[in-house]
Amino acid sequence: MDRSDEPIQNNVACFTMPAAFECDEYVDPRTLWSCGDGEQIWAWMRLPYQQIITTGSDCSNFRNLNYICETLRSVAAWTLPNGMCEFSRNYDDPRFDGTIANMSSTEMCVYLLKCGLTNGFERDCPCGRNISCYNLMMSYCPNPQWIQFPNMGLIRPYVLTYYIAQESYSDKTPAYFVFSGRIQCRGYRAVASISMNITIFSNYLSLFIISSSKDFFFCSNAFIQKDTSSSINYFPANCWNDSRTFSNHSYHYIDICPNFQQCISAYRINDGVLDCAAPVDEKRFYSKQPFSDFCNISSEYPCLLANVTNPLDIKRNRPCIDMTLIGDGIYHCHGGLDERNTATGCLGLGAWDYPIYFDYLPSFRLATVLRFPETYLNQSHDPCANATCNSNSTCIPLFSSRTPSYYCSCRNGFYGFNCDLFQKSCFDYCSSNSICRPIFRDLSWVNERPLCICPLDRFGPRCHLRHDHCQLAPCYNNGTCYHTFNPSGLRPFVCRCLKYFHGDLCQNRNSRIRIRVSDFPSGKNTLVSIVQYYDVDNVNMNLIPRYRQVFQGMPSNFGFDHNLTQVPILAVLRLHNLTSFRYYILYIQPNKTTINITSTPQECPLSTSLVLQSKFEMI
Repeated sequence: MDRSDEPIQNNVACFTMPAAFECDEYVDPRTLWSCGDGEQIWAWMRLPYQQIITTGSDCSNFRNLNYICETLRSVAAWTLPNGMCEFSRNYDDPRFDGTIANMSSTEMCVYLLKCGLTNGFERDCPCGRNISCYNLMMSYCPNPQWIQFPNMGLIRPYVLTYYIAQESYSDKTPAYFVFSGRIQCRGYRAVASISMNITIFSNYLSLFIISSSKDFFFCSNAFIQKDTSSSINYFPANCWNDSRTFSNHSYHYIDICPNFQQCISAYRINDGVLDCAAPVDEKRFYSKQPFSDFCNISSEYPCLLANVTNPLDIKRNRPCIDMTLIGDGIYHCHGGLDERNTATGCLGLGAWDYPIYFDYLPSFRLATVLRFPETYLNQSHDPCANATCNSNSTCIPLFSSRTPSYYCSCRNGFYGFNCDLFQKSCFDYCSSNSICRPIFRDLSWVNERPLCICPLDRFGPRCHLRHDHCQLAPCYNNGTCYHTFNPSGLRPFVCRCLKYFHGDLCQNRNSRIRIRVSDFPSGKNTLVSIVQYYDVDNVNMNLIPRYRQVFQGMPSNFGFDHNLTQVPILAVLRLHNLTSFRYYILYIQPNKTTINITSTPQECPLSTSLVLQSKFEMI
């Protein structure tokens, strides 16, 4: 449950750190595909026939191979009745005996296709093992040009895949990806059938498979049928207009991505997370900062002002301070926002009060939109104007109340409904810079001592203890220690490492890449050689340059110390002579932390010819 059996996620080692939201509450990002047991793989590795360059790994439980084991590129496998894979060649599948006696023509056709895809993996396969299945498939298959496999939609329920009978299957990718099925869309039900022949073009196939908006593409396809009959179910055209919240309010939403069949709540707009298929819901978030209409963002810091009567009246109190005032020890922003690293106390504008309905649960989460009441700027509706709070307390408006309301926040050491009671032990029990709260202990506490709420750098029952983690010099190899001021105390400090070291404590030296070139005749007449190291973008398969080296002639060995967690996946060598240049592959090594190899460079003639061709075309 704590993901302790899983690898590192988002640079958090879940098997050594109790990081709740990174581990216990982990949600797969859209670029990953869930294996169903807590493990994730790249979306590009989802289907075995996609894996041209293995920049990742299959699920440990092989869930991404279920029902299509025969399409593996690297090894042969057979799909069992439960959808899982059998990797032992000559496996005897009890469903098939190599004859048509107990099978329909369609079943025999699929069986022959599987034999062809796996080169005769199953014991009774009448073909494969260097014998083509093509002639048998032409004899038994009802339509040799449309062989459905598997008999279900795996990418999405409405995406079916079809093969054609052919002599061999060096490429195990299906010949056709066809829309056939129905799903609910906004305002209608989208319906497609095989007879409509709605196929996904091959040049869009890779993007479609890894896309998180497949339903949008199906719903918006121009060739589907849109069924709006009142007797069927489909999503409301206007999202949640007909729905109510648990408190019987209508949902507030802005139809910000109507062209993408998506409905999102208003609070998810400009929240820093992309929700629409296109980033239209975060357009303002990335292009505009708060108060940018009032402030010069390049030289001013936007914030509500301190030391004014009404900080929210931004017309009278321009919400900007000069950046040189940040950290000068004086509160210029409301709540000390400009002095956040030195602030010892702040006064709030108000509070929201929400009950916890399920207090017996070990944890409770409340998701709500915190809003200021419309009457907040109206002084005549200020609930604290006629408050009865005494001098031992501060009046705090309650913004969550439908009618003007407040509560009295007791000063340090005071308690009671009207804050008229005081516990004398608060004079000397808690440290001077902590908050003393009487009668705040739970029922299991055996004495009547008050509760001490400690500041970030203190701890202990009375907040007198202080531990400066950086005084112990925990960072190795001349790393620099910084306090994180993390309220949870889980990561009280962080180490910033020098260039050639990494690790939580800078205890690990960055791995080295070392390449020795074996006997390589093509490099003898080389004037200049260039080595380029790349990673691969797992979404669009673009190459990401990481490091480049230039040499005079062709060196016999070379490399560099990398400061990445893993070495670049691909290394390419380019050799120049007087009249031309050529490309060579030095290595393709995914998921490696170090490289120490002897390489025999493999030429890429096609790449060279394409580069030269484009060069002449430009001329």
